[in-house]
Parts: sequence; C-alpha cells; structure tokens
Amino acid sequence: MVDCKGYLLPLTLIVRFKKKEFTYKTQGKVAKMATKYGDPINSLTRMLRSELGEHLIPVEDFVDMFTENGVMEFPYSPEGRIQKLEGHDAMKDYFEHVRDLIAISDMMNLQTYISQDGKNAIVEFACQGKVVATGRPYNQKYVSVISLSEGKISRYRDYWNPLVLINALKDENV
Repeated sequence: MVDCKGYLLPLTLIVRFKKKEFTYKTQGKVAKMATKYGDPINSLTRMLRSELGEHLIPVEDFVDMFTENGVMEFPYSPEGRIQKLEGHDAMKDYFEHVRDLIAISDMMNLQTYISQDGKNAIVEFACQGKVVATGRPYNQKYVSVISLSEGKISRYRDYWNPLVLINALKDENV
C-alpha cells in the first residue's frame, strides 16, 4: 500500500495513475537468494537477474548492470548520508562498505512490474539478515524504481526505511 494524498492505495493503482502500463511478472514467488548470511550485493544481483531477465544483458556483478554513467539514488537516506551515487567507481566504493556492514540470509521478491516497452521496472522485495558489528537483525523492505537503457540500469531509486538500519546498528550495551 502507498499513501497518496491521505489514501492508502495498492502500488498497482499508483502505477495506473501515472499512465504507464506495467506487466506483473512473478506474483507470489518467494526466492531464497542466499544461504546463511551471504553477501548483500550478490544476493541483490541474483534477485534482479531473476526478476528482470531478458531486460538486462548478462553480467555477474551488480555494478556492471549499470551504464557507465548510471545513477543510484537513496531518497529516504537520512540527512548527511549518501543520497546519490554516480558512476561505477562511486558504486564500487559504496558497496564495499555495505558488504562489511550487512550479512543477508534471505532475499524475497514480493512483486515485480515491468513496463511494456521494457524501459522501466518496479521491484518490491524484502531481505532478512544481520548487521555484522552488532549481530542485530536487519530485516528490511524495499521498493526499487529502475530505469533501463540498452540492457543496463541507467537509474536505480532505492526506497527503504532507514530506521531499520539505524536500530540494527545500535549497540545494546551502550
């Protein structure tokens, strides 16, 4: 459900209001994407490869899924934190930090919508894992809005709840 001017609406209705036709791809599919506490970026890469299939050219690394000038945005990132990554080098640096921070046990796709022209996708998914430093649970839900160009991601907007990470980073002994 999405809050739209005070009304909670299913994501499918929001998509229709924006006058874009999206096709749902894998309703109800739950995919275990990693074994006990795996790499968060590899888990995301496998899930996107599975969900976007033919719309992405075959690559193994998450950053290689992006165009050279690709952009990844975090609209809900707390003030003072990274809001936007531009280009492969910035993404590689950022994801090395993420790999040290979070370990993922499960990645579950909830819903995927792909535009009829294959240039846009919305992927709703969730993960379960832990923060490496504290051992506290990191169970997050995401909605990713993805723009595709010539088989690669040109823009990836990642909507997630920063409070989940902030709470998981807290040391209970402090």
